Amino acid sequence: DEPISVTPSRTAQTSPSASETPTESTSAEPIEIDPDDYIGRDYRDVRSDLEDDGLQVVLNELDNPGDQTPAEVQGVNPTGTRQSGDLITVSYWGPAPESSAPPEPSPSESPTTPSESPSASVPEVPMGTTPAAAPTEGSS
Repeated sequence: DEPISVTPSRTAQTSPSASETPTESTSAEPIEIDPDDYIGRDYRDVRSDLEDDGLQVVLNELDNPGDQTPAEVQGVNPTGTRQSGDLITVSYWGPAPESSAPPEPSPSESPTTPSESPSASVPEVPMGTTPAAAPTEGSS
């Protein structure tokens, strides 16, 4: 046990400035997480700021219903007083969905569907044939 106690005292004497590093003292200070400081910002900027404060960031991409700004932070958790090294989840909106399928239209938005238009009452018959020709084929 004696050689172990001698070694640390020797290294402490040869490098006294190691214990006076400014970054060591700032990382031990509490970090206040106010959600209003982060919500509405780009998640990449928020992640950078939180990591600069010594926090570990977990990104949580949310399904975008289509009316949210992609990459915009929706929330951070937990909030309040944190310590360096604490885990913070940053929830942000993912990309807006593809607009290939329009949102469910209300009936008033689509008044012209073939089944509802007045011209749809005339049966569709290929050119050169008559509706009477079809039933007579099966009657003979």
